[in-house]
Amino acid sequence: MAGRMAGAPLDLFLRRVVVACLVRLVGGLPTLRIAGTSTVLPIAEAWQHSTSVSSQYASFLLEGGGSSFGASRVCLPWTDPQRVDVGDMSRGFTSSEAVLLDDGYTYECTQSGNRVTQLEVGVDGLAVVVAALGAAHDCLTDPSMGGLTLAQLRWMFSDWNSSMLESPEHGGVQLSSVAPNDDHDGIKEWSDLSASCEEVPINTYGPGDQSVTQSFFGEVVLCNDCFAKKAGFPAENFPNCDQALVRTLNNYTAAADIENFVVTQRPDNCYMPSADDNKTLLWVMADTGGIAYFSFSYHSQNMVGLTVTPIADDVRRGVQETTDAIVAPSLFSITQGSYAVLRRPLYMIVDNRAWPQAKAFLEYGFTRAGQNQVRQVGFVAVNARKLSKMQQRISQQGNPNAEYVPSIPSSCWNGTELHAVHYTNQFGTAKVNYTCRPCAKGSYKKGSDAVNSCKLCDAGSFATATGQLLCQLCPPGLFSSPGATICTECPVNTAAPMPGQGLCEVCSIGLYTSQAGSTECERCPVGTYGSGHNTSCQQCPPTMTTAFQGAASHHACMCASGFYLQGIAEMGVEAPCSSCPVGMSCALGSDMANYEANSALDIPPGAENSQPHPLLLPGFYSTREQPLSVFKCSVRSSCPGGIPGSCSGELVGFACHHCPQGHYKQGGKCVDCESGAAMLQFTLLAFTSLLTLTLMHIMGNWPMARGSKQVMIAAVWLGMAITLLLTCAVYGTLDIVWVPPLSHFFHALQFLSFDMNFMNMTCMIGSTSIVQMYIFKLLFFPTACFMTCLGSMLCFAMPRCRRFAGLNWPALQNSAGFLMSTIFVSISLMSLQGFRCMQAFRWTGS
Repeated sequence: MAGRMAGAPLDLFLRRVVVACLVRLVGGLPTLRIAGTSTVLPIAEAWQHSTSVSSQYASFLLEGGGSSFGASRVCLPWTDPQRVDVGDMSRGFTSSEAVLLDDGYTYECTQSGNRVTQLEVGVDGLAVVVAALGAAHDCLTDPSMGGLTLAQLRWMFSDWNSSMLESPEHGGVQLSSVAPNDDHDGIKEWSDLSASCEEVPINTYGPGDQSVTQSFFGEVVLCNDCFAKKAGFPAENFPNCDQALVRTLNNYTAAADIENFVVTQRPDNCYMPSADDNKTLLWVMADTGGIAYFSFSYHSQNMVGLTVTPIADDVRRGVQETTDAIVAPSLFSITQGSYAVLRRPLYMIVDNRAWPQAKAFLEYGFTRAGQNQVRQVGFVAVNARKLSKMQQRISQQGNPNAEYVPSIPSSCWNGTELHAVHYTNQFGTAKVNYTCRPCAKGSYKKGSDAVNSCKLCDAGSFATATGQLLCQLCPPGLFSSPGATICTECPVNTAAPMPGQGLCEVCSIGLYTSQAGSTECERCPVGTYGSGHNTSCQQCPPTMTTAFQGAASHHACMCASGFYLQGIAEMGVEAPCSSCPVGMSCALGSDMANYEANSALDIPPGAENSQPHPLLLPGFYSTREQPLSVFKCSVRSSCPGGIPGSCSGELVGFACHHCPQGHYKQGGKCVDCESGAAMLQFTLLAFTSLLTLTLMHIMGNWPMARGSKQVMIAAVWLGMAITLLLTCAVYGTLDIVWVPPLSHFFHALQFLSFDMNFMNMTCMIGSTSIVQMYIFKLLFFPTACFMTCLGSMLCFAMPRCRRFAGLNWPALQNSAGFLMSTIFVSISLMSLQGFRCMQAFRWTGS
């Protein structure tokens, strides 16, 4: 004991003395409890048997299992009887087991909150080997090969067929690269890897399924989840040989028997396991086509007769096409880390509250003697630099100041973004923590990449809540600016016809909206107009309207139907519209300026380029010079209406009353005067009138007739009949449309009312003047009296008729009186025609 103390540092010796004294004072030596992976368990067993360690403990409780077993036991609450002081692990903690703190070696257990310290006690490295002489050696050392990749090892050691190995869901091995020379004979041969290799079957050897080494090799080379038989993954194993053959081979110890078995009984390509590395060594050395794996420390002790295989960390391609480094295992490459493909660190995890019990045990483990024992059990000792770090952690007995690592999440789910929270920990150190916080209102994020931040909602979209994956589009009638939380109604006279609009469209001139939130602009109604963008519709002045919806200027206002525009008032302002004159029709937009323009260009109404203006109704007349002075025509059919001055047929003159020169009026139409016909009619009329008046004068003054009662009665009846006919003729002059046969009857009585049209008087006198015709009618009675005197004189001149002539004043007076009484109605009607005027509805002059 004294010798061991002399070899230890003075401070270590003093601490041990103090611990021993304290232990004895409180009642004896402590018991150290260790549990975990069977891989690290041999190291713990070697250390506990050291004299310098065993003397400081009452006992050791060591339990094998797995890394998960060690992690769970060391993280149990302090009062739990299953809790251990040290947990052994051949891997690091998972995120569900513990959280790594900011010093890089202190963990906080997820379930219990225990703080534990991680110590790396050694490194485990596996060597893949073949016999030094044989087909496998020749193939791997050929310049075309030079080693293997993980993909090629998987092809050799897996029980999966080619299609499963090539499945993208489970690694996607490229067999065309892994075995480029495969002859597809169903047997895995060294020649499948390269044409330079021999056609010898590849046989695999290694530890049994109870070995941690086999588990480690399977997890690295095969599909990890598939080899671990996790739910949802197809199982992948080694292609184990028949168990009877395995037992037979395990019973052989002589090299000759083993070689004979390999040649005569061993099946091709299957995996031959053994719990004894020595047997695995004998088998692979006897099989020139065999390949095996075991710990690097065992290989280091049995290098003679073996060739170690360099490995590249490529899980898809073969060694000929890989771009990864091909590294052979060695003390340097394993310690330095370049041989990482089949390398794993080995850990002991110490509960920070158990340092008083575990410190002495761990201090020994990181001395030269302790690390030599690591090598002796088959592992690589930690390098000097790492050894110093482990010793420092033990001397500190854990780091009480360790804090959570401000780890940046690799992903933030939809609707969340990375957020840094700055704070000061319990020791006054400034820290920062990262969380995924929901996107604020008005923003969104799609995707789980933590690098991307939330984005503001685009214009035309919104997000009313936090944590949105996408922003919603504003409905039609609403808009929003970038980053909006709600949509806003479009103001009056703007609209948003489509969803997702960032701005409302301003209504064009002539368009409007009656309320906010409109989806489309409406046309200004008839009678209104738009005076500019984003303005309401303006009402046209009274009596004015528009011809269409959506008028864009006040110039589109025009007089409504039944009104017309007289012209321009003072100061260039349009005068109000006036009511349409009686007897005229005023279409929409009627303007007297249009009348002047149409008249100047001789454009008829209804033409394509005609502009509206007041037009006459049928039966009314006005002159072109005074188009608004409207008169009602005595004969409706004579005035067709339309443009002022228009007459039916060839009628001319005021109110279309007469025919032009060389024509006479008949049946309301103008007929050409026939040469000589009028004079013949006039001569016949004059002769007939002279004869009739002479007979009337003779009969009225003949003594025998005057004394005859019958003659007097006949004369009275004749006078009454003529008076009746004249009275009927008066009705024919009324402004009434008579239908047949009355129209024909009244037309036949025209001569009784001194209407000279029946005898073409205009043709005789060569004039259509109303005044001349009126004067001619006034001379009818004097002319009749003159013709009576003339007839009496002619009769008196003839001897045989002289006694009937009655050429005396009383007789002539009698005849004149009888004539006056007979045609009194006609004379009265004719005398009043001078006072009969056309009905005027509008006067523009005096």
